[in-house]
Amino acid sequence: MSIDVRDVFHLYPATGGMVPALRGLSLTVDSGEVCVVRGPNGSGKSTLVEILSGALAPLSGEVKVTGSLRTLRQHDNVLGELTVSEFLELADKDVQSLIDEWSLSDISNVRLSDVSSGMRQLVAAASVLASRPSVLLADEPAATLSPSDTVMLYQRITVHCRKHNITLILVTHDKAAEEFADRIVRISDGRISEQWAPGKLEQTIVDRHGWLRLPRENKVVVPAVVNVVSHSDSLEIQGLVKMPVEVAAYREQVLNAQVVVSMTSGVFSHGVGNQTEGMTIEVTQGSFVVVTGPAGSGKSTLMRTLVGVESLISGSVSITRSHALFADHVGLALSVRESGANEEWIERLALVEFADRPMQTLSGGQRQKSLLAIALSSKAEVLLLDDPTSALDEENRELATRILKAETHRTLIVATNDELVVSSADSTFTLN
Repeated sequence: MSIDVRDVFHLYPATGGMVPALRGLSLTVDSGEVCVVRGPNGSGKSTLVEILSGALAPLSGEVKVTGSLRTLRQHDNVLGELTVSEFLELADKDVQSLIDEWSLSDISNVRLSDVSSGMRQLVAAASVLASRPSVLLADEPAATLSPSDTVMLYQRITVHCRKHNITLILVTHDKAAEEFADRIVRISDGRISEQWAPGKLEQTIVDRHGWLRLPRENKVVVPAVVNVVSHSDSLEIQGLVKMPVEVAAYREQVLNAQVVVSMTSGVFSHGVGNQTEGMTIEVTQGSFVVVTGPAGSGKSTLMRTLVGVESLISGSVSITRSHALFADHVGLALSVRESGANEEWIERLALVEFADRPMQTLSGGQRQKSLLAIALSSKAEVLLLDDPTSALDEENRELATRILKAETHRTLIVATNDELVVSSADSTFTLN
């Protein structure tokens, strides 16, 4: 056994009291096992990673990790002042083999600060795997990657871990990771609620205190009073009331609408040695447009260029309406209310419970929903959103996508590889 977690509790301070993140969580992972940990935003996944890594001490409970441990996080895994080759050499002197294996020759002499976030994550993964730890904790390692790069990353991580008997805990909201696992567990409300093997039925976990979670499809009106009837070989729960099904939102495109965002024969550089040429874009009023493409293709640079933060090498760009770009979390010491979100979006994005907490105390998904609430509260007629759903679980991705589809009174330009958002847009621009 490499990992043994028993009855771990952890609380975070917040306005008005303490907020529980883990509530008696117990988990064991065998040596060499590939365990995928899933769960909704705010369920305690990242807190579990912080405790396992030793960065955070639990309030109570026991945590045992056997052997050397490395952590691969979603961000901040690299030293930006080093080139790709210099950074990889810190992990393995045979740096050329790493460069060849991960197809990094085109950027091998480029500073990491000058490559895209997706490419930086691939470099970080290569470095961590080269160090061959006993235990690897991977916290949303593919959140910024395209679907094809995501599958490639999962495959390379899991193949390497099995080959070298490395215990892997892969924390993610991405369902695509499941096929690479030996076992999948779900965290809900700070506890392990279900577990299953790929392609098998989910098993609901009953902990030693008798706590269990109802299956996800049984969304009920709460609080609820129920009867539990014990039979010789089963338990029957009576008295639950299902929540009404929310009606999906549909967009109606405005015919012959005015062009409000345009780029003509645009040439712009992204990173070092990368250049996109001949980019022509027309976005009409009230449309929902997605910019997609693999890591390093220039999605974020294009968004900054459209709003004038970065300059074109040649060509022209124009936005004729008020606009705002939302790309990074700012003012994390403030709450979402203090950052300008209005009550409508706080409620619609299910942030009421967290609205007065500093955003730095929220989970990655809660912070991303907070940023979306701030953006939607803006009076800008054109909203540009850079990766607004990368940290969201499936349920919140669906919620965010429904909200974006319903925002027909203003123009949306979204940079993303989220297939759900891409399929919901009016049109798509793909960068290569």
